[in-house]
Amino acid sequence: MAREFTVDRQGFAESASGLTIDLGGVSNRQTDLVIRKANDDGTASLSGATFTLSGTFADGSTVKTLVTGDDGLAIPATEADAIRGQLLVGNGYTLTETVPPDGYGLPSPASVTLVIAADGTLTSDDAEDTAFALSSTLA
Repeated sequence: MAREFTVDRQGFAESASGLTIDLGGVSNRQTDLVIRKANDDGTASLSGATFTLSGTFADGSTVKTLVTGDDGLAIPATEADAIRGQLLVGNGYTLTETVPPDGYGLPSPASVTLVIAADGTLTSDDAEDTAFALSSTLA
């Protein structure tokens, strides 16, 4: 006997009374991106750099602004600029340094394109030609 049913976006079956559906295990981790601004040889963290990250985010926004603190780590300029859990797997994002730290100029080029791979790692086709160093770590 065949039974037809539809599974909606939340994984609930419609028109399947009395039918148990096992959708399998799903692992979902929040995406995140850590940005650190350092001098040319990486020995000193630099504060005061401003970055924009553009693309399509989970909250529907298309631009996030980040500013580096004393530790050189970029933090959201406002609460709405938070990027944890906002990066969508498979989407491309452009990270651009828009304001350099005091005493420094903008790198050339000042942007790099990033893609969040299906396994959560960060990839870039153009990072080798920029002043940006990329690394991926999975929690």
